[in-house]
Amino acid sequence: MGERHCKAAVAAQAMLKRAESLERMVRLVGESELSAENQSLYKRSKKLRNYMTQNFFVAEAQTGRKGQYVPIASVVSDVEEILAGRYGQIPDDKFLYIAPTCQFCIHGLRETGIVQSPGGVGVMGFLLPKTA
Repeated sequence: MGERHCKAAVAAQAMLKRAESLERMVRLVGESELSAENQSLYKRSKKLRNYMTQNFFVAEAQTGRKGQYVPIASVVSDVEEILAGRYGQIPDDKFLYIAPTCQFCIHGLRETGIVQSPGGVGVMGFLLPKTA
């Protein structure tokens, strides 16, 4: 495990742990009652949790979904981008069973309905900012 991988894993675990502690409050009073910082953390954690629902080969028989191999470098990059809030405007459910996020960001443009736009990359009707 490299340093980048380790940092991403530790940051993801910390975020998920903090979000878990917010879960009870969200169930009682709703997400809108959280502070802006906690709302952001909670939303990112839902995206991260959903992203981790990749199609695993060992679950093909139970889910009926073909397993997908995702290189660890892609997972680390995707986790870093989710943690950084890059996909804030994309609904949480769009992260379910997507394999690498590039599946709906850059690669597979035709299959996922992505179009190029002057301000960034349009994704399923949402606009992502340009990256440097």
